[in-house]
Amino acid sequence: MPDLPVIPFTFRCTVISDIPIVSAANVFHIRAPGLDVSEIGAALPAHIANGDSPWTNLMASVAHTHTLLVTPLDGVTATQEFPITGGAGLLTGGALVAPTAVLSLRTALRGPRNRGRIFIPFTGEGGSEDGQLDAGVINTAQAGVDSWIPQILVDGMELVVASYVGEVAHTVTTATVQADLGTQKRRQDRLRRG
Repeated sequence: MPDLPVIPFTFRCTVISDIPIVSAANVFHIRAPGLDVSEIGAALPAHIANGDSPWTNLMASVAHTHTLLVTPLDGVTATQEFPITGGAGLLTGGALVAPTAVLSLRTALRGPRNRGRIFIPFTGEGGSEDGQLDAGVINTAQAGVDSWIPQILVDGMELVVASYVGEVAHTVTTATVQADLGTQKRRQDRLRRG
């Protein structure tokens, strides 16, 4: 894996989720000037496990988020691991393994380096049909995302799209729960048997 870029005040956050047979790692980025890794590790897990987070609203009830890995993109500091407690999904039915819910991230700038996605694994079968999320699930999850982003901002963390090629991060202006389920390019070290 190539070296991570150096982007001031930006942190790579990896959420580890699982169902009984498979684990998934999903990445997003935050900017947090004035906070260190331990402060992020103390505050962010509660936001991931709360009822407004995309993980809670889009994952099956058999799926759990349990670990947050935080890596400062400063070029020197090592990744630190923090537990997530109470991070269970709310959707009924079994968990879909291959298709994932997609949270589309937009910034004020154009181009693919300025857009991002968060893949939410293990979507509940009870919340989707024919490769799409149900309208009620979309509305609930979107309302949750719309309140979740300001909640993390209160704790000094801003959701950003990080471009590793450009070595920049831009503030997310719009986060949209997509109707269509997506598939994530899974790497062998990102999808493991439990």
